[in-house]
Amino acid sequence: MKVEINIDRIRYLLTYYNLSEKDLLSVLNEGKKRPFSNNDVFSTEIELPILEKIEAYFKCGMTFFYDFTPLSTEQNQSIFFRKKSFESEPNIETRRIVFQFERLKTQLDAYASLSDNRINVYQKSYSLEDDPQIAANEVRRDFYPARRRKNQREFLKEFINKCSEHGVYIFEFVENWNKKEKANVDGICVMPNMIILKHQQWYKWEIFTLAHELGHFLLHEENLNTVDIDSKKIFSRSDSQVENWCHEFAFRFIVGDAIQKIDSEEYLDSSNDYGRAVIRTIADCTHISTIALYTHCLYANKVSLPDYENIYKEHLEKVDAEKKRKESQKVNEGGEKKSYRPVKPIISKLFMESMQYAFFKGVINEPTFCSQLKITPAEAEGKYLW
Repeated sequence: MKVEINIDRIRYLLTYYNLSEKDLLSVLNEGKKRPFSNNDVFSTEIELPILEKIEAYFKCGMTFFYDFTPLSTEQNQSIFFRKKSFESEPNIETRRIVFQFERLKTQLDAYASLSDNRINVYQKSYSLEDDPQIAANEVRRDFYPARRRKNQREFLKEFINKCSEHGVYIFEFVENWNKKEKANVDGICVMPNMIILKHQQWYKWEIFTLAHELGHFLLHEENLNTVDIDSKKIFSRSDSQVENWCHEFAFRFIVGDAIQKIDSEEYLDSSNDYGRAVIRTIADCTHISTIALYTHCLYANKVSLPDYENIYKEHLEKVDAEKKRKESQKVNEGGEKKSYRPVKPIISKLFMESMQYAFFKGVINEPTFCSQLKITPAEAEGKYLW
């Protein structure tokens, strides 16, 4: 059975994903004895099973291909049209994630326009000439959560909602442990006012990532912060001036005045147990990792490079041990994986309020409200709409 589609939608996806027609054919023909031809795939009429395979690869929804509304590849439409190269090339799954949230953000902007909902976006901005420490101290007054939260996830929620107060959409996505292809990204800043976070088991790293992406937002510098699996030192210096500025900004933003406790310390060595007690206390009360604090000490010449490397090695051993412990908890005595309730992404206050406003103004209906927020009608009616 053949169906009529908008062939320009397939061409749009190829541009977005930086693929050629040959690349897509190679994906569709994997394992096939009778391969599809160009005419089979790149036509205004296409066999439904072929179209389903294309949709399964891009995960864009079947209705995407039946829509004849023109799509533009102008720079204002996507980060992938504005930037052609990144420090680390985003994989296909990363591009799928960005595609999903860019479409959602476009819809939210349309809802806001139709419902006369004005989103006031934070106007203060900085440049690379500005001191990231001074910038962090200034911005901290606006974005740092007012309530102290010892629980790291609760602190992250508060941080996300402070961003909401200043018109910055924060979206978190969750990948299950058994997912075959995972996005090679921790955080993404998309101008003018969207940050995308990958859910992390270690919330301190996710908090740091959000602060780092907030730095990108303040610099008006879009970027994908991708995971380099060959590099373990996630707090090491980068060749990018922008990345170094955002790293320093994030560190200063999170640690705040507590850094004075370290700066007042003498040289850290075996005579004072490398300042472990002070470092641990600051890490516990500020939601920053101990290794980030030791990295600061390294750059401040308060700890030697050999000592730092030994401390870092101990840190990696603890991380690996914790990973193994958590993995062992997921396994039954029979060797089967236990069933766990999947983690739900954090829904920001701005996202929720934007959807509520559109609903009460009659711009969207309840099924759309539930679909966009990925909640059940019972949850919507019991908690968010009535």
